[in-house]
Amino acid sequence: MLPSRLRLAAALLVPAAALLLSSGYWWSQSLAHQKLLDTARQAAEHRAIQLASAVAQQTDTLLQMVDVTLQTLGNEYVDEEFSGFLRSVSYARASFPAVAEMQVSINNAQGQMVYSSVGLNHTISVADREYFRFHQRTARSGLFVGEPLLARTTGTWLIPISRPMFDKRGFAGVITIGIAPAYLLQRWHELQLLPRDVVYVIRRDGSYLARSLSLSQAMTEREPDEVPHPGRSGRRQGLLERDSDFDAVHRLIGWQKLGTGDMVAAVGLDLDAVMSPVESYITQSRLRSVAINILLLLVCVLITWLIMRLQRHRAMLQAIYDVLPVGVVVTDPQGHIVDCNQMSEQLLGLERKVQLSSDLSRFEGRLYHADGSRMSAAELPGMRALLGGELVHHEEVGFIHPAQKAMCWLSISAIPCSDAGYGVVIAFIDITHSRNHRQAVEHIAFHDALTGLPNRRLLSDRLNQALSRTARQPGRLVVCFLDLDGFKPVNDKHGHDAGDALLMEIAKRLQKVVRTGDTVARLGGDEFVVVLNGLGSAQEMDDVLERIAAAVATPVELGASQTTQVTASIGVAMHPEDGDDADTLLRYADQAMYRAKQSGQCICHFRREGRESVVW
Repeated sequence: MLPSRLRLAAALLVPAAALLLSSGYWWSQSLAHQKLLDTARQAAEHRAIQLASAVAQQTDTLLQMVDVTLQTLGNEYVDEEFSGFLRSVSYARASFPAVAEMQVSINNAQGQMVYSSVGLNHTISVADREYFRFHQRTARSGLFVGEPLLARTTGTWLIPISRPMFDKRGFAGVITIGIAPAYLLQRWHELQLLPRDVVYVIRRDGSYLARSLSLSQAMTEREPDEVPHPGRSGRRQGLLERDSDFDAVHRLIGWQKLGTGDMVAAVGLDLDAVMSPVESYITQSRLRSVAINILLLLVCVLITWLIMRLQRHRAMLQAIYDVLPVGVVVTDPQGHIVDCNQMSEQLLGLERKVQLSSDLSRFEGRLYHADGSRMSAAELPGMRALLGGELVHHEEVGFIHPAQKAMCWLSISAIPCSDAGYGVVIAFIDITHSRNHRQAVEHIAFHDALTGLPNRRLLSDRLNQALSRTARQPGRLVVCFLDLDGFKPVNDKHGHDAGDALLMEIAKRLQKVVRTGDTVARLGGDEFVVVLNGLGSAQEMDDVLERIAAAVATPVELGASQTTQVTASIGVAMHPEDGDDADTLLRYADQAMYRAKQSGQCICHFRREGRESVVW
């Protein structure tokens, strides 16, 4: 009986064990599938937010460039420097590609268009336009981005970006730069989106500025009320999942407010396209699980199949790991490098075998902070994560590539992984190109395009810094306002190229005669400002002013046999005698310059009312 009972027990035990194993397998697969779905969803959310942030930063940069151009053109037009204004318009239009269809227009205080870069064939009024009514109503300086409109000059869709103009009588009109929405679409092509992914920028009122899909329809419609934007949400960024009103595509939308807070950049990812590969993988996995349960009775075959499957998965994961566009380095708890992928070899210029025979201390003194200083061992992102448990996210680090012999810039993230038996996982990408592009844009925004000198915006910042230093350190701060005498005849006689050459030469001379720490800026046209810091005496100020006047008056060669000479009317204002803030000092120096020009003298020092002027 016993053998029979044992056989019965064994017969029952085998299906029970098979059922138990099958149930355990199905349960583990369900958990893995859910984790895979969650991971894919989180990756999609992270990518949507990242792309929206990139679009917002890109759009902010464009608006900053347009704002600087508007201020420059508006100042030149109000100051009646029409020839300089036309040159600046040509330069501004040349800086945009043809697809931007960039247009510049000037509208007077009554809303009548008095200038257009594409020409005026008939009288055009913009008094009914949203942007004109906004500036006329608010009567204060500031940038305004209007809803897209059909231009009355060309009949094409344009995004109007405008600023008000003011003269001595107050509101003098509006200067506008129009940019085609298609220009924004061209800038979004590098985002590498799927066919049904969408990128768009909307305003506070829900009107579209641009949309990568269904653009013509979007120009005449507004975003539904349930979509968050500045007027409906206090957050800077967020996520939304909804069906599109344009094409009924179900999308995951990441959105980010622009710096001004008046607009939102959004990227909608096609969720079906994002999740389809994962769901397809899960479906295939479930079918394989059915096959595994069928083959469970054949233990040897099952074990062999599992081993082969494990090998395939290992090879697939290794292939994915090696083709990632991100460099990855993994260390043990002691900081020794135990693994790295192919991209890390390319970015660091170190072969895999060299990395695996090293530890993180190898990079001591080889990485640099954003300010150019070397990192110590304790400051390395990987060491901070390894020893201090710090999470490092997208830190900019300089690195001299062994092959290129030049400074490259990496964005490094480091995550401690002690719970997994490792030390730290370090991921990094090359951001050299984007960093250089960002610095170039910042230079354009704060420097004069012709001479390379600081412009009005950077001058204001430098002057405020100098006032702060003067409060802590002895010495006198002097602001000099220069206007060239005889510059217009040079333009009339020799042409604008000669005038530009003269301005560049004067800029170089002024930089040579001032001291280290002083500032030379160009406000536009033939006007310059020099800020002198820490002067010890009136005689020292006189010496510097004489050098400035002599440098300007020295003849300038315009060609092989052409020379010319100009002089400068210089107005001087001193801190604290003439003012305690930057605007007051600049205004008094400007007034002093005009008094010098009217009196025919070289230098006129303006003092406050009730005290005498001094003329040299």
